[in-house]
Amino acid sequence: ATGAITALAFWQETLVVFRETAIYALPGDGFGNVAGDGQNIGPAREISLDVGAVNQESVATTERGVVFHSSKGKWLLTKGWQLEHIGSNVVDYDSEAPLAVHVGEFEHEIRWLTSSRMIVLNTLAGQWGEWSIAGGLHACMWNGAHVYLTAAGPKQQLSTYTALTYGMDVETAWIKLA
Repeated sequence: ATGAITALAFWQETLVVFRETAIYALPGDGFGNVAGDGQNIGPAREISLDVGAVNQESVATTERGVVFHSSKGKWLLTKGWQLEHIGSNVVDYDSEAPLAVHVGEFEHEIRWLTSSRMIVLNTLAGQWGEWSIAGGLHACMWNGAHVYLTAAGPKQQLSTYTALTYGMDVETAWIKLA
């Protein structure tokens, strides 16, 4: 068994149905409500019988495909209906339940919120980041800014910065001391 239906998404004019451990694509417009015209939906096409989404809050549509969090990490369903594992660098956080995922196209970021952190994928660089937060409950895009909700109230991302610091890691060969 592939479990219950956990999430739905639309991609390339196709309904994508996520179950706990499976993904199906259902093409077609369906019959019209009034005249009954159009074509039926389906037949369903199996995309995966191994990977599915954990919940609706873990699924988002990007220009590259549909990103989602499964019990096996973070994945991308691509334009060619292929699955690409994108979360190999953040497997330490796979056990944390995603509360929301949002795509910031102008920032080239995908942000997954959990109760204790924001996990961020920079889609231009293909690099992951992690911001520790306290008490995350949910998140949304509001007036072009990413906002996450805590028990103490909403937290909005800054649009201006007064200071920015960078660190540097240096790796050398062994240094022999006399």
